[in-house]
Amino acid sequence: MSKKKIKICILGPIFLQDLIKKKKKNRLNKSLGASGAPFLSNISKSMSKNNNLDVSVVTLSHLSPNLKGHIKIKKIDKMKVYFCPERAHHIRFNGWVVGKIFDLFNKEINYILKAINIIKPDIILANWPYEYTFAAYRSKIKYIVVNHDVPHKVFYYVPTLFRFVRFMMAKYILKKVENIITPSLYLKNETQKYSDANIKVIFNPIDQSFFLKKKTIKKNQKEKKILMISNDFGSGKNIKKAIIAFTHLTNKKNSHKLYLYGAVMGKNQACYNWAIKEKINLKNIFFKGYVDNNKLANIYKKSDIYLSTSLEETFGVTYAEAMASGIPIIAGKNSGATKEVIKNCGILTDVSSVKSICKSIIKYNDKKFYNKKRLMGIKRANKYFKLSIITKNYIDHVRYILNLNKNFHGK
Repeated sequence: MSKKKIKICILGPIFLQDLIKKKKKNRLNKSLGASGAPFLSNISKSMSKNNNLDVSVVTLSHLSPNLKGHIKIKKIDKMKVYFCPERAHHIRFNGWVVGKIFDLFNKEINYILKAINIIKPDIILANWPYEYTFAAYRSKIKYIVVNHDVPHKVFYYVPTLFRFVRFMMAKYILKKVENIITPSLYLKNETQKYSDANIKVIFNPIDQSFFLKKKTIKKNQKEKKILMISNDFGSGKNIKKAIIAFTHLTNKKNSHKLYLYGAVMGKNQACYNWAIKEKINLKNIFFKGYVDNNKLANIYKKSDIYLSTSLEETFGVTYAEAMASGIPIIAGKNSGATKEVIKNCGILTDVSSVKSICKSIIKYNDKKFYNKKRLMGIKRANKYFKLSIITKNYIDHVRYILNLNKNFHGK
């Protein structure tokens, strides 16, 4: 007699094109869903392959300007994905409907609840302590919140009305939550300031495509490609400091090249426009902009150094991706979970100092040091960040919360 499958509902911002295979992309509307969290798509896909689980995903999507659309359902392999209508604007009117913050995302929450009621799961994994967690809480179904934010720090770096409302929502709901997962010990300690919940630390996973097939020794070229990835140009990401530091190297006749990827990193976008306004020397700086997550692994592997000047990271998926790709890292020694994730597999420096950033880049000119750090990174990524390892950790924790028997191995 076969065991009853556990019905898991994953709530969070998931982009359809991150879930589907390349061959199917032309047959589906790739714009459905919400971008920004490809690791969540990876966890969902990986869990759905487990024969003991019945996995559904619920996400929001800009289906209609006036929020009169219906929930769209797509079947991706064994998994059903529910795309719920979402207003496009936070403050401005959406047709005749007010912006999201004025009713605390209530209309979106109601759509998410409708999808949950269709699915009738045994347990919910709600990502981020905002509308998805409010829906899980109101559903009266057992749930776990996966928190990825320190709300007061997000608001500190992005002091907008939208972020203030998000901060107040998180502050309220985290007091109600009993079970939480965070991707780092740093975030666990920060979340504990809001909540008395039981908090489990489970790292974020990275896709297998990022891992090198062979641990090859990379040639230590004089001209190195420095990679930066950011979907935000706010003060917390500290991109300006990185560009200024790079121009100092260029002025010293250093032949390195800087490649900037991310939603606001293209030509004529926020970062580029700032650089033009400040009359930054753009020699050897390339503004590449948004890139499909499926192409990202090859970009890492063609790069030589990964640079992050972020002042706050609750995990830093790009760190794990860089390590798996054999790319040595430069990152902030006081930037949240950065030290915890990277350990001694990169250079941790003062990213508020142009001089420190420059020194760190030059330090990788040492061939032995360069290869030592990249091989250490590959080893750490294989041990801690593989999707199969993280998936098992999630499944084991879900079973623990559901008080299921201990002899289940999640196979």
